[in-house]
Formats: sequence, structure tokens, C-alpha cells
Amino acid sequence: MKYIHRMAAAIQSFDYLVLGGGSGGLASARRASSRFGAKTAVIEHGRIGGTCVNVGCVPKKVMFYTASQAEALHDMKGYGFTVSHSFSWPYDATLCCPGCVTC
Repeated sequence: MKYIHRMAAAIQSFDYLVLGGGSGGLASARRASSRFGAKTAVIEHGRIGGTCVNVGCVPKKVMFYTASQAEALHDMKGYGFTVSHSFSWPYDATLCCPGCVTC
């Protein structure tokens, strides 16, 4: 499997071409290459990993679980626990995906 960030002027040939560098596309290309010896290429407009990994499911879960932990710390007083804590998350969308407007 070959990652080409910008296609060179020379024409290249591949046995297997995958459109989309998400989880399914990468797995498909990897299998074609390793199991069948195919010369593969992945075409991805955005970042490798796809929507779920970069701006969808995974970031949502991180935010959800972080909020759940913060809420649990807050609720501990009601159960008789004394917890001193401070929590800050210096979130910067440009660190998430530079130049991206979906974060």
C-alpha cells in the first residue's frame, strides 16, 4: 500500500485503487496488498482515518466521556465523598485539525 500525498507528474499504475482513507478503505487496501500481493493506492481528499476517526465518532466519545467524568466528580458530594479537584481543558480547535472548519 502506498501513500502519495501529491501525485507525481508520471503516470503510475496500481492493481487495486481505494477511494476513501477511512477505516474500511485502509483495511481493504491493506488486505489486498498483504493477502493478494496487489499494488494498492488510497485516494483521500482529507486526512487519513476518515470522518469517524478525525471529526466524528472518536472525538465525540472523548468529549462525552470527559464530560461524564467531570459530572461524576461533581456528584460525589451527594454520596458523602469529599473531593477537591480542579479541571481545565485548554481545548484549541486548531490542534484538532489545522485548517479544518468541522471541529
